Amino acid sequence: MRLGFLPSTFIKSLSGKEAIWIHAVSVGEANSTQPLVKALIEKYPDNEIIISTVTPTGNERAKSIAQGRARVIYLPLDLSFIIKKVIRLIKPKVFIIVETELWPNLLSCLNKNNIPVIFINGRISEKSYRGYLFGKWFIRRLIEKVRFFMMQSEADAKRIIELGANRESVKIIGNTKFDIIETIADVKEDQTLIKKIFTINDNDLIICAGSTHYPEESILIKVYSKLKNEFKNLKLILVPRHTKRADYIRQLVAENNLTFTSYSKPLGEAAPGADVLILDIMGKLKAAYSLADVCFVGGTLAEIGGHNLIEPAIFSKPIIIGSHVDNCRYLAESLLEANGAIMIKSEADLADKMKDFLLQPSLNKEVGENSHKCLMNLKGATNRAMSFLEEVI
Repeated sequence: MRLGFLPSTFIKSLSGKEAIWIHAVSVGEANSTQPLVKALIEKYPDNEIIISTVTPTGNERAKSIAQGRARVIYLPLDLSFIIKKVIRLIKPKVFIIVETELWPNLLSCLNKNNIPVIFINGRISEKSYRGYLFGKWFIRRLIEKVRFFMMQSEADAKRIIELGANRESVKIIGNTKFDIIETIADVKEDQTLIKKIFTINDNDLIICAGSTHYPEESILIKVYSKLKNEFKNLKLILVPRHTKRADYIRQLVAENNLTFTSYSKPLGEAAPGADVLILDIMGKLKAAYSLADVCFVGGTLAEIGGHNLIEPAIFSKPIIIGSHVDNCRYLAESLLEANGAIMIKSEADLADKMKDFLLQPSLNKEVGENSHKCLMNLKGATNRAMSFLEEVI
């Protein structure tokens, strides 16, 4: 598909239909399209909804969201002759880009064919902004080809305007990802499996560390080992951002004289009642967060920029983060201001804050409820986006 060869069945399905094309590069962007895709399907049942991605994991997630009601493809390579061919076949009446992906040939071809381009959940980190400034003259030429910029925050809106966007074309709508509100019922099956594999009892205390990177696992294991001396019924769930790092984590846990089991192959690894569960499979993180007493979100102690803060907040969990939150700054700052999250800067600080939450159920409950309230207050981006999209569609 990336070379522009679309299945004949796909092309036939477009016959006589107008298409709305949404591009979401990977898993995170695909996830955030879920409420928008649902709204578009309901509002425009006679239109073909197309979702394109770049990564295989993003493609699989998009298929899960589409549930057969939208078409999922890979974005063609950004080569002029390929892009022209695919746009001629699909003829979208609008092209929606999730976050801020600037593909020169794609934008040029859409512009030449008078197909409006709209950014949704637009985000420009401080790091990206500084990089764009070096090629501002080129970026401005691309930005001029976009009809609407629906940005996540005031800071994002300010940056896109400073890079050359027309002020009138920039709207602040928030993030449609905040409209994905799940309940315990949605993860009940995964909860049951995790409890069985990890032999979790009702009186166990659970720390869940999600989307972790090097050296966060080492820090968390050391903190856990220290807290385990005081809380005998304490367990740790480690969920690495990249499952291929599971072998390294297993070795790390063993070197620290802790017992472990892995979600993907629990038999023969450890006796029931292991200290650490290594959740080495995709798609189970939400359920793990929902079981936890305290949640740490990874990529925030490592200099990555942070990952999904929504998932623990959905389940009213107290959230601990490091100071590297550039990828999720708006939500991180909102949670910190609402006292729904705690920011730490060191291993000792992490141990102290986790201990506070484990010792004080009232504090745990208060911060967890604040995280959920903060998330609820940020809902509504999908409705705001749809009001602007209707003007174009």
